[in-house]
Amino acid sequence: MSEVAQLWLDRASGPQGRWAPSTRERYERIVRLHIDASADHTRSPIGACKLRELSMDRVAAWSQANERTLAPTTASIVLITLNQVCRFAVRRGWLADNPVGKLEPAEKPHWTPQKVAILEGDELARFLPHAGPRRPLFEFLAYTGLRIGEALGLTWADIDLDAGLIRVHRQLSRKREHAPLKTEAGRREVVLAPAIAKL
Repeated sequence: MSEVAQLWLDRASGPQGRWAPSTRERYERIVRLHIDASADHTRSPIGACKLRELSMDRVAAWSQANERTLAPTTASIVLITLNQVCRFAVRRGWLADNPVGKLEPAEKPHWTPQKVAILEGDELARFLPHAGPRRPLFEFLAYTGLRIGEALGLTWADIDLDAGLIRVHRQLSRKREHAPLKTEAGRREVVLAPAIAKL
């Protein structure tokens, strides 16, 4: 399975076309940590499993072990990744069918997306005094709405203090390198409030 996962990563494309570099980086990390390695150290990684041994029961046991040891969102994303790898193998004729697609709902990780907590008004005012030397960063993020990667990707050339604008056109990757935004819709100009410009 590890070899198939690597070939899938090398293809680096899906239903929406070529992956963005950040998407490939995320999939590589999932394969390395959760397919080539095992969250449950008493079990061998699913990546060590031969294709002919990749049964629905083997995948179900692996998924349930992940659910016990990983955060719910991570366990779900890991199963989604294995599903994509198996679909790739079926398409290539290496698997007769996709065992992930045959799992019962009870055999899949249970995760209900929760509303993201956003600090506003009084909550933000109570939080900021505890931010210490990072307070300017938290205020900047809160009042501009930039994602962390977008804020880290800024240079002084992207900030026009006279016009009161921030030009968002790239982000900082996990490798601490400038990278394209995840989507073209993320390219924008953000109004820089005078108080934040002063800060």
